[in-house]
Amino acid sequence: MNEKHLDNLKFTRDFELYLDEMNALKNKYLIILSIKDTPGYNISKEAVKKIKELGFTNYTTEFRKMYVGISNKGNIICDRVSEDQITPVLFEGVVDSVTVSVSSKSYCCGNIAEIIIDGEDWSLNERALNFAVYDCEKKEVVDVSGYDAYIARPTFYHRNLSLDKGWFQSHIYMPQKYTEDVTHPLKKSCFSNRKLKVQEVEKGIILPDKLIDGKYYGGVCDEDFNFIAGTVKFWPEKHQANVKHIYGSYEVKPEEIEHVDEMVVYGGALVDHPGHLIVEGFGERIWWFAEKIQSGYKIAVTIVKTLLSTTEKTTRFPDEFFETLGVPEDRIIYVNKPMKFKRVIVPEQAAISLRGSLIYEFTSEYANLFQMMKKKLKPGKYKKLYLAKKQQVRQNIIGREYFISFFERKGYKVIYPEDFTVM
Repeated sequence: MNEKHLDNLKFTRDFELYLDEMNALKNKYLIILSIKDTPGYNISKEAVKKIKELGFTNYTTEFRKMYVGISNKGNIICDRVSEDQITPVLFEGVVDSVTVSVSSKSYCCGNIAEIIIDGEDWSLNERALNFAVYDCEKKEVVDVSGYDAYIARPTFYHRNLSLDKGWFQSHIYMPQKYTEDVTHPLKKSCFSNRKLKVQEVEKGIILPDKLIDGKYYGGVCDEDFNFIAGTVKFWPEKHQANVKHIYGSYEVKPEEIEHVDEMVVYGGALVDHPGHLIVEGFGERIWWFAEKIQSGYKIAVTIVKTLLSTTEKTTRFPDEFFETLGVPEDRIIYVNKPMKFKRVIVPEQAAISLRGSLIYEFTSEYANLFQMMKKKLKPGKYKKLYLAKKQQVRQNIIGREYFISFFERKGYKVIYPEDFTVM
């Protein structure tokens, strides 16, 4: 039973479920909580209750009140909150033969959360809550996480413990401005075991994406234009001004709506680019449709226009992905104008991308879709491949010719994915 709770603890993307599993395991492990900057306003009352059930009864969401909580196998070692917004909370001591040093400092006095166990700091040092779970008997860290409850959409982080902290820096050089984008997924497991839901919208309307005042609107709405679903992407708070996801619906005149007497599955917004279709788009909502291909349902999707498209046709790669999945053309509806359907089935989004290019989280349904497609593809004849990109739209590929020549000399077959079909 402990193994099941431990798996849920490591892989869940639901913070309240995470706290439930931590409570189920609290008599087995050393659990440490440290606050950085401020506890955050946007943590739910139920989550606060679960934190207190860990034995951290003095934990508070009061602005910039610092806190350190330490529980060892259910015994409370530290449950300390600061008296004001400028005084840090510190703990140093030996717990079950393990040396522990924990710091909780607000923005005004250091802005840091440290969880040092036997000389190594395991804190993710995210704003708000930072947890570490440690097995004193095995002398190993079980899980570390962070929960930024200050932003409007609280964000949950897990460190991927299978990668050493210095792996990225020792293996890859990248300009500083890109480092955060690439290292972010290494801080956490991207897999989520959340249960996906499916809803149905009678007389639902699907709207093509539309840029209004610098933000995208569209997705699915009811016949009164009340927004139901669109594309969700995760962007850290400092980039929210540039976020590219669906903010809501927009209204159109009745005569501008095409009426379609069909029950369809909403498949989200697709980009005519194979890489982006794999990382984002294709697997996000089509997972439910793929599981029921034999049912006869039709799939309705919108197309995101992009400079990466090399022809006038904007559905080349979506067509090929659907073909690989085994979906005939007559069951695909590309929504290029507002359409009202008899009923729209809306599967919950199975994957959320980070800044539009990296995965922030995904569920098993997302992965299963691509496994279904993989089974229908035949392996190619080349074992050593180098994938190169043609300089057609963006003339910004540094060292392109050098690397093509380098890998050709090493016996690699250089191919340009643009010249091939998915099949």
